[in-house]
Amino acid sequence: MTDASHKTSAMIAFASNEAAGFYDLPALIGGVLSRTGASISALDLGLSGDSIRYATDHGDLELLGRLHDDGAWQVTVTCDAVGGLGRQLCFQVVRRLIGRFPVSSVFWQPTRQRLAPGSFTWHALTVSPRRWRAPSITIFPANHAAATI
Repeated sequence: MTDASHKTSAMIAFASNEAAGFYDLPALIGGVLSRTGASISALDLGLSGDSIRYATDHGDLELLGRLHDDGAWQVTVTCDAVGGLGRQLCFQVVRRLIGRFPVSSVFWQPTRQRLAPGSFTWHALTVSPRRWRAPSITIFPANHAAATI
């Protein structure tokens, strides 16, 4: 049985425009990936835009940057990997960015939480309840009354 790919993302708002530029991040992210044991098979620096994409044997990692009018960066980290590996990889990347640069807040997409950098821990993310979302489509059996409508 093959596990389905799972996408996890987090949005990081840097605290000031004195933080490093978006293109200072590839070396830092490469270090995080090497510590996780991931082998980088492709790297796209997206020099025409504000994106950095890594293809690894664990899955894909993408960073999208947006420069605000005040000069501060907002970076969205997206990890697309098998099972819970994407969530762990995304967490490690965000923790490393928090430790290296002044960050004002982190929005963690799986639980839809906005957290201060000091409270962004694995425990805080696993204890928090997930919000329930209704399924996007409902499938009824052929003999169900709603199927004839």
